[in-house]
Amino acid sequence: MQFLFITLLLICCTVANASDGSVSLSSPSQKIKSGSQFYVDVLVENAPKIYGAHLVLNYDATQLTLIDQDQQTPAIQIEHGDFFDTSKLFVLTNSANTKLGKLDYIISQMAPADSVSGSGRIARVFFEAKENATKTNITIEKSDFGTKDGQSLTFSTDSALKIEFDTTYQVAPAPPTFAYSTVLLAAIVSTLMLVFIVVVLKRKRVVKA
Repeated sequence: MQFLFITLLLICCTVANASDGSVSLSSPSQKIKSGSQFYVDVLVENAPKIYGAHLVLNYDATQLTLIDQDQQTPAIQIEHGDFFDTSKLFVLTNSANTKLGKLDYIISQMAPADSVSGSGRIARVFFEAKENATKTNITIEKSDFGTKDGQSLTFSTDSALKIEFDTTYQVAPAPPTFAYSTVLLAAIVSTLMLVFIVVVLKRKRVVKA
């Protein structure tokens, strides 16, 4: 728990050390049909071992409507990514100012979770383009990270994600969740089959005895 509070304290600070890691925004399409929904991924690349993150994103609230991803929690929430261990994740802030078009996202791992490194998706943000939307920019204002031993890092960010809208464009594809669901289902089936085989073998031994 001590690591958690140290990490949260440091990633909330304004002074941080530079790092070779980088953060970028990605969408499956940058030409999206007006009035339709789409998502934007927040991706990290070449991250050293980190334990928490503080991200601030800006979007044009006159062009986009933010879509809540957790209706059980007050206010509007964005979706967690798969870079950190979500089963051991402490969320300090996951909120949005829908009038200003600003997202604030502060998270940290909790012990006994290990630090993570490399590349992956930190978060996923869902939007709905307004019917009169034409074009917009989504930008990263802050990309600070904390390590388990109490170091604060700031990663470089790419330029703004530029998106255009028109009634003639296609609806953006949905997130790729099918592959994950298939793998999960296969794992569950394999586990059940293994349990079944073990039970059958134990019953045969009992009968022979």
